[in-house]
Amino acid sequence: MRARQRALTPRNIKSGWQATGLEPLIPIVVLDKLDSPPDGTELRKANMILHDELAKINEVILPVKRYMQRMTKAFEATQSELITVRKQLFDSQSLLQIRKARKRGKRVALKDRFEYTTEETLQIAKQADEQAASRKSRKRR
Repeated sequence: MRARQRALTPRNIKSGWQATGLEPLIPIVVLDKLDSPPDGTELRKANMILHDELAKINEVILPVKRYMQRMTKAFEATQSELITVRKQLFDSQSLLQIRKARKRGKRVALKDRFEYTTEETLQIAKQADEQAASRKSRKRR
């Protein structure tokens, strides 16, 4: 409790909002806080500029230059793999959501309907139960 009282002062709360750029609203601060990786072409251009600048500097020893070249290539490969894995994850999650969605039953019968009486709701639920029971009786044992 004492730590909470010390931490949650008006000054700390205000400085926290200012640091995020939300109060007062400073869009550039908000955009700088986002951790979005560069896309492929932007990354490749930045790496080419880096390699050109390294080639101009004579003070940098050759092993360091080679290391930088290998690191930039590895980062490009990792970035492309990350994009591919994210796309696969998104596709898998959307497929899972489609499979999870109910296609029949009481919830589907009541979905997007606004009933004001208990009798109407019970009647819809009974109809859904009857339909489910009729489907079960058709199966062979």
